[in-house]
Amino acid sequence: MEGAATAEEDSVAAKEELAWAESQFPGCSTVLSKATRLSGLLADVWETLADPSAAEAERPRVLMFPDCPAVAEARGLQNLYEHLEVCQDACEQFGTMVSIVPHPRGGRTGAPAPSLVVQVVPGAGGGDDFGYDPDWDDDWDIDRSLLDDDEAEGEGAAGGDWDEDGVVRVDAAALSVVPSSDEEVQELTKSWVQAVITDMGVCPFSVDASRAGLPVGQVRYPVTRETTAESIYREYWREVELLVSETNERSLSTTLLITPEFSLNNAEAFEVIGQTLTQPLEALHLEDDIQLVFFHPQYAFRDGRDRIGSGGAANFARRSPFPMINILRTNQVRLAQKSIPTGLVYKQNEEVLEEVGAGDLQKMLEVRDWTGLEGKKGLVAGLYVAVLEWDRISSQAFSGWGGWPKGFTSSVPPCVGFTGWMGGGVVCKLFPYTSGATADSATASGVGGAAAAAAAAASSAGISDEDLKTVASALVKRLGTGKPLQPAAFDEFSDAVDRVLESTAGAP
Repeated sequence: MEGAATAEEDSVAAKEELAWAESQFPGCSTVLSKATRLSGLLADVWETLADPSAAEAERPRVLMFPDCPAVAEARGLQNLYEHLEVCQDACEQFGTMVSIVPHPRGGRTGAPAPSLVVQVVPGAGGGDDFGYDPDWDDDWDIDRSLLDDDEAEGEGAAGGDWDEDGVVRVDAAALSVVPSSDEEVQELTKSWVQAVITDMGVCPFSVDASRAGLPVGQVRYPVTRETTAESIYREYWREVELLVSETNERSLSTTLLITPEFSLNNAEAFEVIGQTLTQPLEALHLEDDIQLVFFHPQYAFRDGRDRIGSGGAANFARRSPFPMINILRTNQVRLAQKSIPTGLVYKQNEEVLEEVGAGDLQKMLEVRDWTGLEGKKGLVAGLYVAVLEWDRISSQAFSGWGGWPKGFTSSVPPCVGFTGWMGGGVVCKLFPYTSGATADSATASGVGGAAAAAAAAASSAGISDEDLKTVASALVKRLGTGKPLQPAAFDEFSDAVDRVLESTAGAP
């Protein structure tokens, strides 16, 4: 009966909300959003704003958000409105042909739920139709006779060549080719991720093109062919909602939203979109949920040649075959920052990319073939992902070094050479020690009875002897050989880590 009563109350509330909208905006169309998070709310907002007919609607469209706590108070709705204003400059019709007006709950109009009213800007639809101009193009046609000789020679030259200033020349035509198949776009992107991001160690938390993060989970590669900012915003917020609503991080760790038809030849326009997506992280208090990284075929780091060198090879850490928005989980980013010094990653990326060279990297990008990178491994390529999984045990199950079960702190010596790298070196003090054969190995190496004591402590904490062996074996192989674990071995290892976490969730 309680459920029925709730449904009846919802029905009454919905009638009240619809009645208010009709009384304030006669003839309007009303959408009662079911969103409970800002990401879902924004997906609904951009669904309306991306609709081309919104600029021609004779009546307002009223969007109401009765179930989203983030905009329940007037301040929250105002913050949302201010963010949408930031997005106007990137849009085609929103801000020029279409506007929004916020109505907080209660407000002067007595709105029963936080609302946004979407309406046509007066006079926006008429008087400015200049007709078709066959000479008009979004890209400027440059009169090459006005260029200096050096500049004219540099334009349009074969990819991978260098001008006299030491700047790599770009074949814009080659970069502009977009496959008609989404599957091909995805495969080209995955091959780049595998070759550059994973194998070269640009991201030390990437196991392969399909798996990354802490804990390691699946990478999603959605492709959108949309060409307007409004539609890109809609697709982006849909992906954010999908990510944050999926609580199983192994099922979905991170998302790479690929936009091959949007700003492919205009890195500056893509950067503007990036800025408008970064702004709400703090303004709308979303920084605890997601973080963003942007990729583009013409990406350039802000600090330019001061850090990346005159050749600009380090830029290729972000130069993907198509524009992409990487949506990351904040908790994973923070764990990664604690685990590996950011400066170390930047430094090794710069060194390994400079070793290949900007010219060769540009050629590979233009032909979209990275086989030339085979054997080019960064110093931290696939850096100790397995060790970092063990760090997850220390941080989640035992809440740091001081929280280990009795026996660990006194019996497990530090692993010289790794202490201080992974979460303060905590994980490095445990990995070789289990029972059985590993204990014998530890004794032979001069550790004495430490392994047996550690195994006893593990047993008392509820850790399966078999799982501990699996974890320790994987870590010893990973650290001893420096090679990534094979997918099957890594999956077995990750499953063992999860079982250890579950076993020790209530450890003292």
